[in-house]
Amino acid sequence: MSSPTDGSQPFSKWSIFGFTTTPQERIGPGPPYTYPALQVNLFFRVFLGFVSLFVTWVPARLLCRNGEFAGTVLCVTLMIINFFTLVNALIWRDDNVAEWYAGYGWCDLQTYIQFAIHTAFNVSLFEIMRGLTAKVSINRVSGPTAKERRRERIISALVIFTVPVIQVALIYVVIGNRYDISTLVGCNPVYIPDWIFFVFYILPTPIYAIAAAIMSGVCFYRYRQLERVTRNVVQSDDSIVAARQHRVRKKLYFMTLFVIIVVLPIVLAFFAENMLKSKPRVFAFHDTHFGPDPFNIAFISFTTSDKMGFVALGHNFIALAAGLVVFIPFGTTVEGMNMYRRCFLAMGLGYIFPGLRKEYQPKRGRRGTFSWWSTLTRTIRGKTVIGSRCVDPPSSISSPECVMTNTHP
Repeated sequence: MSSPTDGSQPFSKWSIFGFTTTPQERIGPGPPYTYPALQVNLFFRVFLGFVSLFVTWVPARLLCRNGEFAGTVLCVTLMIINFFTLVNALIWRDDNVAEWYAGYGWCDLQTYIQFAIHTAFNVSLFEIMRGLTAKVSINRVSGPTAKERRRERIISALVIFTVPVIQVALIYVVIGNRYDISTLVGCNPVYIPDWIFFVFYILPTPIYAIAAAIMSGVCFYRYRQLERVTRNVVQSDDSIVAARQHRVRKKLYFMTLFVIIVVLPIVLAFFAENMLKSKPRVFAFHDTHFGPDPFNIAFISFTTSDKMGFVALGHNFIALAAGLVVFIPFGTTVEGMNMYRRCFLAMGLGYIFPGLRKEYQPKRGRRGTFSWWSTLTRTIRGKTVIGSRCVDPPSSISSPECVMTNTHP
């Protein structure tokens, strides 16, 4: 079956469940299948998607090259999230459900990994701040040994991936349908809001976000204490150490404010929305997985834009904007700028902008060829200032939790 051609809104028996139709029926809104607001939304999804992937790729390489595990995980998970956002927007770009791809395979993959990737993204922020806070409180003359660095990476991997692995393992238990496909957003898992979903999916992200905010505040407080102790050492007017310390303070202050003022409120807002939308209920595996349509694990639903609210159509932009935020601390270093420059040259832009052929050199007094967090590491490690610290890279971004789409009434 197809949509009506007179522009009328067809009756749908599925409307009471919050979606439009199914791949078998394909009854949706009539033409026109798009409108200006939807086209603008599509344009910015695609544009910001490409930009975000490009600006995040360089920080991911730099962080990986410098052995900064948590920062690398954060950038890679952000790239995966934004890649799915970009591709889904191009596949399901209007409300013409008669021509929609049913998502076989592609959406099955996202159903199993989507929530886990978002969780890993958020937990990596906590791990960055946890590692930094711990090391700011340690006084030592030398940096960590190879064995210590390997042990730190193992601990970071356990902290970051334990909860996501559990979420992937439990996904079959907590989903109520195969998946839902919506305009622009694409594939959406459909979760049953029972106590298992609440404990293993909803609770971890706000807990880690609150912990990251606390860690960021403690880290900044400890750094200021160390800075006061060494203030007299770096008061020379032309001191390179003083300039470096000033840059470190600004970057750490930027990240602390971002975690507390931006990340934490967003995560708590999505947590509150999930709680208000559907409170945890008793676990009933058979009723939610093997009941009549739409209450079974094989059911697929289509949702057009007329049944989607502002949050459903807009929450993906948080991760897209986060890619641009990553550029501020990680992409504006000397090595990062020159890597972007080489990318532009590879695209042939050197013929249009000859200035790209000239290697970027920082202003006088600026130093550092690695990530800015490595600069912070060197300053805290304090060859000339504070003693010795070895720091994991931080992050300043977050991504919202998956919003529950359809749930058992």
